[in-house]
Amino acid sequence: MLSGCGRPLMTLKALGESQGSMQRQVGRQEAKFDLLASDIKNGKIARGMPRERFINIYGEPVLEGRHEGGLRLLYRYPLEFFNTGKIYVYFDKDGLLSDWSRKEAGAAGSPQ
Repeated sequence: MLSGCGRPLMTLKALGESQGSMQRQVGRQEAKFDLLASDIKNGKIARGMPRERFINIYGEPVLEGRHEGGLRLLYRYPLEFFNTGKIYVYFDKDGLLSDWSRKEAGAAGSPQ
């Protein structure tokens, strides 16, 4: 009678472990966004940093796209879409950090 209960319990256990793993990943992404915001605020980011090094430190961006002959990366909290601060990071055509801008939560308009 109890033999049929094993599979659903194993499925629920696997689901719980998977959700725990996702929560840890989100936590790591949030910590990297906080680090990026702090490093910008404290002047610890320098122009000329290679894109690969930047991503090794601050993680993959939420969005990546072309911008005026270079690349623009968007960083924000991973599960907040609208009411969150955003950081735009710009790389030149050689893949070197050229600029960044921060848009505070609730600010209207987009960065230039």
